[in-house]
Amino acid sequence: MSWRTLPPSSRSASVSPERLALFQTLVNPAFPDRRVRFVERFPGRGENEVYRVFLSDGPPSSVVVKVFRRAAGAELARLCCLREVAAREALRKIHLPVPALHGFYAYEGTNEAFDYLILEYVDADPVGPNFSFLSSDRLWRVGFQLGEWLRQMHAIRFDRVGEAVGSELLAASEWGWAPSLAGLYAGAVERHLGKLPDELRLQVESVFVRRMPLVERCEASAGVLIHGGLDPGNLLVVTHDRERPLRALIDFDEALLLCPEAELGILHHRWAVGASAERHGAYRSLREGLLEAYQPQRLGEDWEERACAFALLEALRGWETLSNREYLLRIAGGGSGG
Repeated sequence: MSWRTLPPSSRSASVSPERLALFQTLVNPAFPDRRVRFVERFPGRGENEVYRVFLSDGPPSSVVVKVFRRAAGAELARLCCLREVAAREALRKIHLPVPALHGFYAYEGTNEAFDYLILEYVDADPVGPNFSFLSSDRLWRVGFQLGEWLRQMHAIRFDRVGEAVGSELLAASEWGWAPSLAGLYAGAVERHLGKLPDELRLQVESVFVRRMPLVERCEASAGVLIHGGLDPGNLLVVTHDRERPLRALIDFDEALLLCPEAELGILHHRWAVGASAERHGAYRSLREGLLEAYQPQRLGEDWEERACAFALLEALRGWETLSNREYLLRIAGGGSGG
């Protein structure tokens, strides 16, 4: 069972007939001879809007349109698009299962303007809402596959953190992270730590002092391409394949050029913060498989301390995380492996 087997009212909000003409305009650059039959919005895809667009007359029968609204600023919307396009260009060097990119476009209408991608539709479901449908063994296998794929992805190295990817000249600061990771930590401290109770603020500040050398060591190393947002909604799985259930990774608009430990720390944060008992159990199974395949020990004995530094940094990027005192204390006090 998956979310697609539920009634349409439980699945997503369908697009009104008045919007069909807009989607016809959107897909015309990539599929000029195809007619849009129906459009369905995927639920819960974060800040961006993601739609499945059904087409007439032959393959592909449907594509995904990912819309980057400019409410937060045109530059930010364009940046997210460029991240995804640039990451996919880099991933062409390996055979990583990611949806094919059919095109990257901008729409300039009378009442709205946005950037958007047209992507291959993958017939699989996100792990996210399906924890209860995946056994511990199946989640371990998902994690093992993910570990294999991340080893390939992290083998795409750059001379320094922030080097251009493909034809897109995206420096580290333009990827949303400061050229100096130490500077980024300082910025996070300045923005958010003042909002914490005194006792908790002192504990977190002590973590910065203790772990700053680890961050600086990451800064001096070569950068690798990391996904930067491997939460349960970005892993697509199928239930009919017991051995290789993971089908694709999606949503590379948070891709970064950083050290590999950053991927593991951000992943931990995305799965652990505010999680239910069911989600924690799923993460334990997935993490065991991931570490078995990825073998993070090859990154050095202190890899987990460095990963924890990035989990904490990810927590400090958003104030909503700081309301979870128990989680923040756990991250600040004892590594990212819990």
